[in-house]
Amino acid sequence: MRKWRGSLLGKGKEGSRDGKSAEAYQAAVKLLSFRRRTAHEIRTGLEKRGFSLAEIEGAIKRLIREGLIDDARFAQDWALSRAPNKLWGRERIRQELLSRGISIDHIAEAVRQVYSEYPEEELALRAARKKWKSVLARDSLKARQKVGSYLQRQGFPFEMIIKALDGLKD
Repeated sequence: MRKWRGSLLGKGKEGSRDGKSAEAYQAAVKLLSFRRRTAHEIRTGLEKRGFSLAEIEGAIKRLIREGLIDDARFAQDWALSRAPNKLWGRERIRQELLSRGISIDHIAEAVRQVYSEYPEEELALRAARKKWKSVLARDSLKARQKVGSYLQRQGFPFEMIIKALDGLKD
């Protein structure tokens, strides 16, 4: 178990006014102690714990004000860790961030920033080469189909998949 940072769990100005609001805030901080989360993920977690909408929104506003939740930073950091390390394309990054409740504007900026640093074509070729090594098909066409399907699931556009498959011949 992780130790709590006492200053975050203490009853601040908002907590002294309303015990349930303080409980919602503390529950949200507990969720954040395990990993960074989006406002949507915190909202969902607090809803599951039975807090009212007003208590949830109050806790989220306080967390944003204190800098503990920042969806734009979350999107950038998350995309920056997934694209080069897991070899994901734009569409996969976009879909995953949407599922985490990130706004389209934050997603667009994160994707733009990441793929300006890591060209998507290079990531697609790296992913194709990595998958090619693990494909056990003896038939070259079948192996290319498997690698192409893999790249599609990774979120790369069709044109890049074709280029990456052509790059495997080199």
